Amino acid sequence: MRLQKSKFKRVLGGALVAVLTVGLVAGCGITPEKKEAVTPTGNKTVNIGVVNWADDVAVSYLWKVLLEEKGYDVNLRTLEIAPVFVGLNKGDLDLYLDAWLPITHQAYWDKYKAELDDYGVWYTSDAKMGLVVPKYMENINSVEELNANKAKFDSKINGINPGAGLMKATNNAIKDYGLDLELIQSSEAAMMTALDKAY
Repeated sequence: MRLQKSKFKRVLGGALVAVLTVGLVAGCGITPEKKEAVTPTGNKTVNIGVVNWADDVAVSYLWKVLLEEKGYDVNLRTLEIAPVFVGLNKGDLDLYLDAWLPITHQAYWDKYKAELDDYGVWYTSDAKMGLVVPKYMENINSVEELNANKAKFDSKINGINPGAGLMKATNNAIKDYGLDLELIQSSEAAMMTALDKAY
């Protein structure tokens, strides 16, 4: 979870913790002390940056519902990842819920961390980034074998959103492995569609 640094951020952070606590302990017979979190100006609008990735869309809508139940007006702003971090840094956005640290979005974090706070991990997984081919391509088992089979891919790698950490990592892999393949920028949905069509 990433928030822009300000008095509002600290108050909103408390509201998020309170909302989450209420949700978690409600079924345990524990009634937490009810606290109203508002900005010093009384503004109860929260602007959440959303990147069009399935997990980010899901968690952003979840928090939209939870915050609206607490009386907040929530605006979801769909952007690419770079503008999300710029928006957080400038204060145009209050919250982003899908930063992949410590690796994927590390460059953005390093650039803007003086103005951001990390409120912890809401989900952990063993998700890995990398290049994949369908299982039926049994003769391709490593990155080194992609060049020899580039005709099967029209000499292209279908990527996701420009600015995503995965795209930077893929560009590095193309250079490091000397791949004669073009990285195509698109979106998560477009990449999955291209994979399905090719399959």
